Order: sequence, then C-alpha cells, then structure tokens
Amino acid sequence: MTHELDGKVALVTGGTTGIGRETAIAFARAGAKVIVSGRGIERGRETVSSIQKEGGEATFIQTDISQATEVEAMIAKAVETHERLDCVFNNAGTEGKLAPITELTEEDLNLVKAKVQLQLTPFRRGCLLNLIQECGMHSFAVRVEAGGFLRL
Repeated sequence: MTHELDGKVALVTGGTTGIGRETAIAFARAGAKVIVSGRGIERGRETVSSIQKEGGEATFIQTDISQATEVEAMIAKAVETHERLDCVFNNAGTEGKLAPITELTEEDLNLVKAKVQLQLTPFRRGCLLNLIQECGMHSFAVRVEAGGFLRL
C-alpha cells in the first residue's frame, strides 16, 4: 500500500498532546517521517513510541517555541537529521500579553516572534499550516502575526 506522504518530512510543534499529537500520528499514518516538537520530554517520547509501534518513523525534539534560540535549534536539528522539511504544522503557540501595542515590551513581542520564525522557515517546496485559536486572537501581537501569515 502506498501512502500519500511517503518520503516527506513533517514537523509538528505542540505534538505531544491533543490536536498536535493526533496530527503527528496522522502524518505518520500517511507515510511521513515525523518530527514531534514540544516541551514535555515524556509526552514527546510517548508520541514517538505510538508512531513507531504502528510502523511509522518519528523523532522528538524538546522545544519551547516561545524561545527564539530553541526554535532556531529545532529547525537546524530537523534539517540536519532529515535534510529537508516538507511540512510544518504550527500547533504550539503563545498568546502574548493582552495590552495596547504601546504597552508591549520587547520581551512581549519576542514571544510571538519565535512562532513567526517557523513561518519563515525556508522551503523549496512544501506547506505551512498554522492552527490559530480564537482565544489567541485577543492579543494584538498574535493578530499581527496571524495576519502576516495569511498574506504569505
């Protein structure tokens, strides 16, 4: 049986629980090599184990996407391991501070900046999927980030 995503590499942020975990498993079932990213090491290993038990290929990279240096390291490790990224599913996120933009500090804006870096990951081909929750749309910085993504 052939799989639609055979030979493709998919990175799933927030892939250790909930929607992210199920998305990682779905990518693997479709034949993709999956990179599971998240903060929880044990949950990440459990997700990878579930994928491997079904015959899929997966690795875990512990990452807090609110930290720009960790996002850079995650992308570098993913590309080093698989030599490519075909799909990034941005499931993890941070809402940021709920305040007028004039009251936001550089640190507040950096929380959103790390997620934007994932959107600017260089692709030759591929897809970029963002999960945008309504609760996150109350933050000005998140609205700007989401609006920019929609115009990529």
